[in-house]
Amino acid sequence: MADYSSFAARGVWCGVGGMGWTRESVAAYVDKIQRAGINALFVHLKGGNGLLYWPSALFPEAVASGYNDFDLPAALLEERRKRGVQFHAWMIDYYEGERGAAYRAHPEWAMQDAAGRTTSEEILRGKRFGALWMCPA
Repeated sequence: MADYSSFAARGVWCGVGGMGWTRESVAAYVDKIQRAGINALFVHLKGGNGLLYWPSALFPEAVASGYNDFDLPAALLEERRKRGVQFHAWMIDYYEGERGAAYRAHPEWAMQDAAGRTTSEEILRGKRFGALWMCPA
C-alpha cells in the first residue's frame, strides 16, 4: 500500500450517501475515511436536486427525506473533531432540481436559452440533463 502521509492534506469530495441518518453512522463513516488515510472531507450538502441535507426552519420544503430531524453538518463537525479530520461544506450555487423548492416557487428564475428552454432539457452525454441553473439576477 502506498504511503501518502507526507501530503499535508489528503482530501476527498463526497456526497452524503453512506453517511446515514444517525450520529453512529456518521461516526462509522468518518472512521472509515480516516482509516483510508483521508484527513479532509469536502461534503456536498445541497444536492443537485435542490435538496438540503440538514433541517432548515427557513426552507423546510427543501429538506431531503430523513434530514428533518437529523443535523448532518453538526454530526460531521463533532465526529471529525474527535479524529482531527477537516470538514468543508460544499454546495453548487444556483444549481437546482426540477422538483426543487426554489424552482417550484419561482420557475421564472430558471435560466433559459434563446428558444425559452431550461437547462434541464439540454442533452448531455446522450441523455436529458434534468437539472436547472437558476439565474442569480
